[in-house]
Amino acid sequence: SDLYSDALYMASFCGFAPVDRPKIVIGVFMDEPQTNYWGASEAAPLFARILKHAAPYLKLESAPFGPLATTRIVPRT
Repeated sequence: SDLYSDALYMASFCGFAPVDRPKIVIGVFMDEPQTNYWGASEAAPLFARILKHAAPYLKLESAPFGPLATTRIVPRT
């Protein structure tokens, strides 16, 4: 049985917050993403959305370097 494919992809991104004393770990795994197979461009924005909604329950605040759970994707040229 063939378990590996050169044509099908999975995008993934894992992260935690806050950095200094983690209270949450989030793993996002996307089976056969539609537009791109890079985890940073496909799964990371979903990680950010999940963290943004979980933050109030965990009483997490914005990090000193910017707002909590923001992701900016820069297209490759």
